[in-house]
Amino acid sequence: IPAQVQERMAAQEAAWSQGDVEAFMALAYWPSDSLLFVGSRGLTLGYQTTLTNYKTSYPTGAAMGTLTFENLEWKRLSIDTGYLVGRWHLERGEAEDGTELEDLAGHYSLVWRWFGKEAGWLIIADHSS
Repeated sequence: IPAQVQERMAAQEAAWSQGDVEAFMALAYWPSDSLLFVGSRGLTLGYQTTLTNYKTSYPTGAAMGTLTFENLEWKRLSIDTGYLVGRWHLERGEAEDGTELEDLAGHYSLVWRWFGKEAGWLIIADHSS
Protein backbone atom coordinates (compact mmCIF):
# COMPACT_ATOMS: atom_id res chain seq x y z
CA ILE A 1 0.00 0.00 0.00
CA PRO A 2 1.44 3.39 -0.90
CA ALA A 3 2.38 5.39 2.19
CA GLN A 4 0.16 8.29 1.14
CA VAL A 5 -2.89 6.01 0.94
CA GLN A 6 -2.23 4.77 4.48
CA GLU A 7 -1.69 8.35 5.71
CA ARG A 8 -4.88 9.61 4.09
CA MET A 9 -6.93 6.79 5.55
CA ALA A 10 -5.51 7.43 9.03
CA ALA A 11 -6.42 11.11 8.65
CA GLN A 12 -9.90 10.07 7.49
CA GLU A 13 -10.36 7.95 10.63
CA ALA A 14 -9.47 10.97 12.77
CA ALA A 15 -11.71 13.40 10.84
CA TRP A 16 -14.70 11.04 10.94
CA SER A 17 -14.21 10.31 14.63
CA GLN A 18 -14.21 14.08 15.30
CA GLY A 19 -17.55 14.40 13.49
CA ASP A 20 -16.08 16.15 10.43
CA VAL A 21 -17.55 14.37 7.41
CA GLU A 22 -16.49 17.20 5.07
CA ALA A 23 -12.82 16.73 6.01
CA PHE A 24 -13.28 12.94 5.78
CA MET A 25 -14.33 13.36 2.15
CA ALA A 26 -11.81 16.08 1.24
CA LEU A 27 -8.86 14.05 2.52
CA ALA A 28 -9.17 11.19 0.07
CA TYR A 29 -12.05 11.37 -2.40
CA TRP A 30 -11.74 12.59 -5.99
CA PRO A 31 -13.65 15.90 -6.12
CA SER A 32 -15.46 15.03 -9.33
CA ASP A 33 -18.97 14.43 -10.62
CA SER A 34 -17.55 11.10 -11.84
CA LEU A 35 -16.75 9.79 -8.33
CA LEU A 36 -18.53 6.45 -7.97
CA PHE A 37 -19.90 5.20 -4.64
CA VAL A 38 -21.76 1.92 -4.14
CA GLY A 39 -23.40 1.32 -0.79
CA SER A 40 -26.46 -0.35 0.68
CA ARG A 41 -28.73 2.06 -1.21
CA GLY A 42 -27.12 1.37 -4.56
CA LEU A 43 -25.05 3.51 -6.90
CA THR A 44 -24.23 7.16 -6.26
CA LEU A 45 -22.39 9.36 -8.73
CA GLY A 46 -20.54 12.49 -7.76
CA TYR A 47 -18.57 13.93 -4.87
CA GLN A 48 -21.28 16.31 -3.66
CA THR A 49 -24.01 13.66 -3.79
CA THR A 50 -21.81 11.24 -1.84
CA LEU A 51 -21.11 13.92 0.77
CA THR A 52 -24.81 14.74 1.06
CA ASN A 53 -25.62 11.04 1.53
CA TYR A 54 -23.02 10.72 4.30
CA LYS A 55 -24.49 13.78 6.06
CA THR A 56 -27.99 12.31 5.80
CA SER A 57 -26.97 8.85 7.04
CA TYR A 58 -24.76 10.18 9.86
CA PRO A 59 -26.35 13.48 10.98
CA THR A 60 -24.58 13.81 14.35
CA GLY A 61 -21.23 13.08 15.92
CA ALA A 62 -22.86 10.36 18.01
CA ALA A 63 -24.25 8.71 14.87
CA MET A 64 -20.81 8.90 13.25
CA GLY A 65 -19.05 7.27 16.20
CA THR A 66 -15.38 6.30 16.13
CA LEU A 67 -14.17 4.91 12.81
CA THR A 68 -11.41 2.36 12.31
CA PHE A 69 -10.14 0.87 9.07
CA GLU A 70 -8.31 -2.40 8.62
CA ASN A 71 -6.68 -2.63 5.20
CA LEU A 72 -6.45 -6.24 4.08
CA GLU A 73 -5.23 -6.35 0.49
CA TRP A 74 -3.71 -3.88 -2.01
CA LYS A 75 -3.49 -4.79 -5.68
CA ARG A 76 -1.64 -2.55 -8.12
CA LEU A 77 -3.80 -2.47 -11.26
CA SER A 78 -1.58 -0.17 -13.30
CA ILE A 79 1.16 2.39 -12.75
CA ASP A 80 -1.39 4.94 -11.50
CA THR A 81 -4.24 2.78 -10.16
CA GLY A 82 -4.65 0.50 -7.16
CA TYR A 83 -7.41 -1.55 -5.56
CA LEU A 84 -7.72 -1.76 -1.78
CA VAL A 85 -9.93 -4.16 0.16
CA GLY A 86 -10.49 -3.88 3.89
CA ARG A 87 -12.85 -3.71 6.84
CA TRP A 88 -14.42 -0.70 8.56
CA HIS A 89 -15.89 -0.47 12.03
CA LEU A 90 -17.91 2.27 13.73
CA GLU A 91 -17.96 2.15 17.51
CA ARG A 92 -20.94 4.15 18.69
CA GLY A 93 -22.33 4.97 22.12
CA GLU A 94 -25.40 6.90 23.14
CA ALA A 95 -27.40 9.26 20.98
CA GLU A 96 -28.31 12.72 22.25
CA ASP A 97 -31.65 11.33 23.49
CA GLY A 98 -29.90 8.66 25.57
CA THR A 99 -30.72 5.69 23.35
CA GLU A 100 -27.88 3.29 22.68
CA LEU A 101 -26.62 3.29 19.09
CA GLU A 102 -25.44 -0.05 17.78
CA ASP A 103 -21.94 -0.43 16.40
CA LEU A 104 -21.70 -0.85 12.64
CA ALA A 105 -19.15 -2.75 10.56
CA GLY A 106 -18.56 -3.90 7.02
CA HIS A 107 -16.10 -4.18 4.19
CA TYR A 108 -14.87 -1.82 1.51
CA SER A 109 -13.20 -2.01 -1.85
CA LEU A 110 -11.62 1.22 -3.00
CA VAL A 111 -10.14 2.09 -6.36
CA TRP A 112 -7.36 4.65 -5.86
CA ARG A 113 -5.81 6.67 -8.68
CA TRP A 114 -2.58 8.64 -8.70
CA PHE A 115 -3.26 12.21 -9.90
CA GLY A 116 0.34 13.44 -9.79
CA LYS A 117 2.36 15.06 -7.04
CA GLU A 118 -0.06 17.92 -6.39
CA ALA A 119 -3.21 15.85 -5.76
CA GLY A 120 -1.61 12.48 -5.04
CA TRP A 121 -3.65 9.32 -4.49
CA LEU A 122 -7.43 9.77 -4.45
CA ILE A 123 -10.39 7.40 -4.29
CA ILE A 124 -12.26 7.31 -7.62
CA ALA A 125 -14.60 4.43 -6.69
CA ASP A 126 -15.81 3.16 -3.31
CA HIS A 127 -17.93 0.09 -2.65
CA SER A 128 -18.71 -0.07 1.07
CA SER A 129 -21.20 -2.40 2.67
